[in-house]
Amino acid sequence: AESVDGSALRAWAGMQRGFPTTLFGHEAPVSAAAFSPNAELLLTASRDGTIVLRSWRNMVILRKWIHRGGHGGDHEPVTSVAFSPDGKRIVTASWDHTARVW
Repeated sequence: AESVDGSALRAWAGMQRGFPTTLFGHEAPVSAAAFSPNAELLLTASRDGTIVLRSWRNMVILRKWIHRGGHGGDHEPVTSVAFSPDGKRIVTASWDHTARVW
């Protein structure tokens, strides 16, 4: 996967040849991406504070979260994302030095 213009992500399905899929859903540059342990879900995060969960099969957005600063303040840029080993939860880290489990 690679960032196209910052706010979009281009991804290839495994070792298959062909054109990549371009994914949208963020207003600012993509800062992190992770696959679920079973490789069925793709999680992306952005400097705009959004976290987007997609089905890897059809690229449909399943859920979108907004990482707000302390006490519900402004959106905070998300710097990393990960799935729990069982794939049931995600964890994010942001510029405000917080880690959140969703």
